[in-house]
Formats: sequence, structure tokens, C-alpha cells
Amino acid sequence: MLFIIYATAALVVSYLAVRLYRLLTQKQKEDQELRASLLQLFHSIDTPILYVNSENVVQHVNQSFKALLEEERFWYAGMHLRDLLGSSIYEALSLQFEQGSGLKSDTITFSPGPKHLDSPFASYEFKIYRSHGPDGEKGDYLILFTENVSEQTHDSNDENDKLLIQKYLGEVEHSKMELKRRTEELHEARDEAVRATRAKSTFLANMSHEIRTPMNGLIGMASLLSESKLTPEQADCVKILEESSQSLLTLINDILDFSKVEAGKIDLSPVCIELRKNLSQGVKLFYFSLEKKEITFDLQIGDDVPEYILIDDTRLMQIINNLMNNAIKFTPINGSISLHVELQKSLGDKDVLQFCVTDSGIGMDAEAQKKIFNEFEQASSSTSREYGGTGLGLSICSGLVRLMDGEIWVKSKKGEGTSFYFTIACGRPTQDQIEATHRVVPTEILEPLGSLNTPLRILVAEDNVVNQKVISRMLQKMGHEVHVVENGELAVDSLMNDSFDIVLMDCQMPVLDGYDATREIRKNRWGQEIPIVAFTANALEGEVQKCLEAGMTDYVSKPVQKQELERVLKSYPANK
Repeated sequence: MLFIIYATAALVVSYLAVRLYRLLTQKQKEDQELRASLLQLFHSIDTPILYVNSENVVQHVNQSFKALLEEERFWYAGMHLRDLLGSSIYEALSLQFEQGSGLKSDTITFSPGPKHLDSPFASYEFKIYRSHGPDGEKGDYLILFTENVSEQTHDSNDENDKLLIQKYLGEVEHSKMELKRRTEELHEARDEAVRATRAKSTFLANMSHEIRTPMNGLIGMASLLSESKLTPEQADCVKILEESSQSLLTLINDILDFSKVEAGKIDLSPVCIELRKNLSQGVKLFYFSLEKKEITFDLQIGDDVPEYILIDDTRLMQIINNLMNNAIKFTPINGSISLHVELQKSLGDKDVLQFCVTDSGIGMDAEAQKKIFNEFEQASSSTSREYGGTGLGLSICSGLVRLMDGEIWVKSKKGEGTSFYFTIACGRPTQDQIEATHRVVPTEILEPLGSLNTPLRILVAEDNVVNQKVISRMLQKMGHEVHVVENGELAVDSLMNDSFDIVLMDCQMPVLDGYDATREIRKNRWGQEIPIVAFTANALEGEVQKCLEAGMTDYVSKPVQKQELERVLKSYPANK
């Protein structure tokens, strides 16, 4: 059902994106054809012509004009008219425009006088045809150069040129109207796509809340059950419940991550890390799964790889975790997996690192490799049935790698294993940044903070009954005193009449939501210092900022993990 819901929203945006792309492609093709036709007509006129824009900058010259000066000068286009004609003629032309003739008529005729003999165009008569915009504003114009010859020839050439010019100007006006129409269509399609994207984001936010709220009850109750006295059979059932809940949570997170990558709403936060140390600690998460399947694992980092790098460590480990999970999933018992890192090249102030995760698993054929990074794709339908998964992990990896100025690719043979390669561009940290990674917080700073042995009076604002029970029992097992209310208005009343050490505030509640309740609390003197922790199921990008702007001090995402809850509570002292 979740795939159907997500696919429906994605299809709407995809349709609009395709429509917008087709409009752009069609417009570019038609514009190129129209431009070629106009230029062909422009160059077919025997009379020398300049095409000048409203800023008096030359845009085009025809072949006859180039022949007039007997030289092919590629820099005609882009020259200011003053530089091409000479100052004396340019100023004389400007004077005619200022006197109004250029505003009252589409045509101006100008013949240089004796004081213009220094110009190579002194022996020519100028005919200027100016176009006007729909509101009467001055537009682009053409300058024709005709020699002072016999009246009959002059009149004959003039009439012929006039017909050609009228045809050319007519084509230009038609192209402007057509361009305006297409631009309006593009704007309409763009606005429609923006509206659909916003609707999709709202839809995903609501779905995130609706799915994560019951997940919080499921995972929370399973966690509480696992800490109670159980028979071996009951413990085994609870373990299956916890593992299934975590699998479902992974699925939800994959879909939300994919939507953020697709919408370009992931911002990187580079920090200085000690790469070897971070990777060594990060892969420890997989030791249990590796031992369970008796898979040998090898981590190798090249000697030339920098010890410290500037990178978004969270996103880097997300890519590696996805690739490692895939490798473990598709590698049989007694197989092997390796993670190798090497310096590919150095570019300016950045180093490009290459990572490779190789397994001895089932591998894939060439056809599967072509689509493996597409969303909702796996090597085959049988792979999905046998090994599970959403088919989003590699698509998310691909999006994150591109965001980090890198590339990702795969090499594999059916039945012989697979190697996933990716590169990322890493910054080089300063000495101060390196030293900051080794700073230890003095013990005296940590001592005033709350601890699990310091009972707190906690106000919980949560409208869901199951979540009320889960969070209350978790907090009570930690030794804290808990008071529960079901909406923001009651939370404000409780704080007005009683004292608490901390507030856990759900963001979406009836009567008064968590954001408005927090703002109301912060307006009062008694509510300006108390820590308010957002307790919400909305996991989309920007939610943390929204909570902070409302006046909240921290953020916990549902489903709440016990370790995360302990971390938050240890950060705030009890009121004395």
C-alpha cells in the first residue's frame, strides 16, 4: 500500500516534469528552426545590413556588410554601434532619435555630411527601420547602407529592399509573439509542477506522521516487553517483533530519504573527521551480521589516503551502510566482503577518494547492471522475492554521491560477485579543525547536566493514547515523574500552574499544536527557560528548523529509541 501511495504522488510530479521537458525541447527545436530561417533570409538581402538591439549593440551583420569593408571580422557581433560607425556618425544618429523622429516613425533616413568624411561609411545613405514593443517602447532596429547612385537605380533597389525588410521585420514580430506564447506555457507548466511538488511534500509529511505514530507504539512496546520477565518462547516472539518493526522502519526511512534526494532537499554539512578511525568504528555495526553468516571481512585504506578529511560523515556512512547491507544480503555463508579506500587524485584544495565494496555474492548480468541505480529496481523480481528490500537503497546512494561531486558505478558477473565503486570530493581541513576533533569536554562541564540517576519532572504533550502509554512507561522505568496531557492548550495550562524540568511536545495535536503551544509558552516569563523537546513523527527535511524557529530546544523523531531519549534527558539539569 505504501508503494502505491508513494507511486501515485511520484507519477503526478513525473508527468509534469516530462511535460515541462517536452515543452522546453519543443521550444528549443522550433526556436532553432526559426532562427535558421530568419538568418537565411537576413543573409539573402543584397544590401549591407546591421541588426542592432535597443542598447545599440550589434547583434548580426549580413554577408553584404562584411563584403562592404572587404574583411571578415568575427567581432562585429557584440560591438557597440559607436565603435563600428565612428563617433561623429553615431552622435548624429543619436541626435535624430532624441529629436523624436525615431519615436514617431518606423523609418529614419540619414545622409552623412562633410564633417563625417573621416568615417568609412561617409559615402553611404543610412535607412533605419526600428521595431516597437506592444506598449510602444523602442525595440531592436536594422540599418541599411545604400550608395548614392542614380535616382532610378536607387528607387528600384529601395523598393526591393523595402519589401525584403518588411518581410524580415514581420517574421521577427511573429517570432516574438510565438516566443511570448511558449514562455507563458512554460511558466504555467512550471507553476503547476511547483504546486504538485508542494502537494507531494505535504502528502509525504502527513504520511510520515500517520505511519510513524503507530510505529512508535509498536517499537516502543516491543522494547518494553523485551525488558520484562519472559519465557524463552515469549522472548523469541518479542525478538521477531523488534526485528520486523526495525525492517518496516528502514523501509519508511528509505522512502523518505529517496523523496528528499529526488526533491534536492538534502543539505550537506561537512565536518572534519579522522577517516580511518570513523570507518573502523562504522563497520563494527556489521560484525554481528558478518559473524552470523561466517563471512570474512577486509578493510583496507591506502597509505596515501589523507588521515583527516572534510566531509558530511553522516551521508558518507549512509552510502557505505547501504552498500555493506547489500553485500551481506547477497553474499552466501562462508563468503567474503571487502571495503577498500584509495586516493584517486587531488584537485586544487580537494582530494578525490575512491571507495569500493566487493562481495563474493550472487552477482548480476549486464542487463541488470544498467538499471540497478534506478528507483524501485532490483536485479530481478526473483531477487526481490528471495532477499526483500525496497529497491531504493542504491538510488539513494546514487543521489548522495552526485550531491558530493562524485560518481558511482558497478562491476559484476553473474555468480561471481559484485563490486560497487564510488568517488567523493573531500575538502582539506585546517589545523584548527583537526585539533578540534581531539578536544575533550572537561568533567566539570558535564557534572551539572542531568543524568539517568537524577529524577526529572517531565510534562508529555501527546494526543495518541498508545504513544502516551509507551513514553510514560519508558520514562517511569528510567525513574522520572511523568505528567501527560493530550493537546497543546492543556500543556500551556499545566506549565502555568505547575513546575516541570522538561517538556516533551508532540508537534501535531488537536486544539493547539506543538508549534503554537511552544510560542505561547515562550511569551510568558515562566516559560522562557524551560527546555521543550519536539516529539514528532514528521521526518522530512526542514522539520528541525521549523521546531527551532517555534522556540523548541531539541528534537526527537518518532519512533523514539530508548538511547535517543536517554541522550536528550541527560542534556538538561533538574530544577533546583
